[in-house]
Amino acid sequence: MRNNSEYQELINKARNNHLRLYESSYKEIRDIYKDVSKEFDIKYIQAKRGSLTERFAKDYMKVVNKQLKKMIIQIFLSDKKFIKKAAEYANEIQLSFFNILGQKYGMDIDRTFRTVLSRVPEEAVAEIMNGLMYHDNKGLSERIWIDAELMKKDIGYMLQKAIVEKKSVEEFAKDIQVYVNPDARITWEWNKVYPGVGKRKIEYNAQRLARTSINHAFFLSNVRSSMKNPFVEAMHWELSASHMVRQVIPFGEDECDIYANHDEGLGKGNFPIDKIPLPHPQCLCSQWPVIPKSIEEIGNEIRKWLDGESNSTLDSWYNEFGKEFAGLGKQNGTPYAFRKKESISNWLERQSRDIQISFLGGKKKWYLYNAGVLNEKDFSKPWKELKNDRNSAIIVVQRTLTDGFKWKKGKLEKHVNKRKKKGHIPSVWTEKDYQNRIMEIIQNKSSDVFLYYNKGFDQKYFVFGDKEWIAIIGENGIIDTAFPPDKGYDYYLNEQLTGINYMSTIEELYKND
Repeated sequence: MRNNSEYQELINKARNNHLRLYESSYKEIRDIYKDVSKEFDIKYIQAKRGSLTERFAKDYMKVVNKQLKKMIIQIFLSDKKFIKKAAEYANEIQLSFFNILGQKYGMDIDRTFRTVLSRVPEEAVAEIMNGLMYHDNKGLSERIWIDAELMKKDIGYMLQKAIVEKKSVEEFAKDIQVYVNPDARITWEWNKVYPGVGKRKIEYNAQRLARTSINHAFFLSNVRSSMKNPFVEAMHWELSASHMVRQVIPFGEDECDIYANHDEGLGKGNFPIDKIPLPHPQCLCSQWPVIPKSIEEIGNEIRKWLDGESNSTLDSWYNEFGKEFAGLGKQNGTPYAFRKKESISNWLERQSRDIQISFLGGKKKWYLYNAGVLNEKDFSKPWKELKNDRNSAIIVVQRTLTDGFKWKKGKLEKHVNKRKKKGHIPSVWTEKDYQNRIMEIIQNKSSDVFLYYNKGFDQKYFVFGDKEWIAIIGENGIIDTAFPPDKGYDYYLNEQLTGINYMSTIEELYKND
């Protein structure tokens, strides 16, 4: 499924405008940091020459706090400006599309569709600014503040290090310029004195946030406006021209390669509009709406519909957006119901494992999903909100059942030999026989599950037992040991093992509350 050429031209124009925003934002943020570095330098120039002191450090941090507050406002206003433009550029794709149709076929539809689409950029900007589209619900101002706090912490650290090194005020003035001024270069000597700061310039965080926010505003507005266009049939994921050089060659393929090769019958790289994944931070890939019908086909279809001919898609669309279409306010009801959207759960069930993992945000959540214990309302939650002992235990079981056993290098062979010497297993058993016995425990729904943890452990462990054998597996999925206790199952668990707490059977573990 491909776009008609005229529509693709509109997409390319919007994409080029989108990319130019990156350049403008990049220059503006660099200028902000250059101005900040000048303000810091003025303080140094005013200070008397000599060694740094705690008194100087205290006074200097007051200057830092004042300048950071000013910088936060400047970066916020800069980002907000470019985020707004990005959302407008994306929305312009659909507006221009209907404008072309109106001009070609003498229909006054540009004005009416503009009413329907008018709120899309504003709503997209609001979601970015307020953090509503992110798992952590952190808005733009909060993210900028977090970066500023990091900068404050780094400068405080540099001051203390410089005092210990007995640096002069003049020397520290040069060092702080390396940290703040985008044009200054970090040297090996500088990094040796301030190892806790890192090798990246402090402006990197601000640039990363700006690029990501601009991209997400364009993406969100693009998707929302496409959902209001009844002729858009899918959203396409296209790898950036630099993807091979920036990602694949140095680091290998990532989720973008999975998305670009995704195919569920809509064409390679195409997703249902409401199922297109959110681009990762600093992603340069393109996502665009797909309208396979030609302008002529669409124009004739709308003309006939306006003249009274029935059209199920446009009829349903009008039922949903009729009031908006007429400029009488927003309709009530399920958003975009005219598309007969498939539920997230049903759609995800049909996808490949790679798509499921990428969509859910990692393997841990996928193991829960595969186990049937992850509800749709939790699909968008980050793992840290879902992490608990029950879910961790389920993940250990699912990982073992799905992907097999994980051992530290050489440990499986040592364990088999050790168990033979102790008479725990027959001398003829192979490594496969030993692992099959462990798998019997994991596959047995009646097996007990215990949480095993003591102070000093590097992780939590889970003990699985079937009244004869026990298997101890780390939270990371690596098997620690498995054997039949010499003095019996109950005695070992109740008397010999400390820091152990019964959770449930495996079957009970999987029951949703």
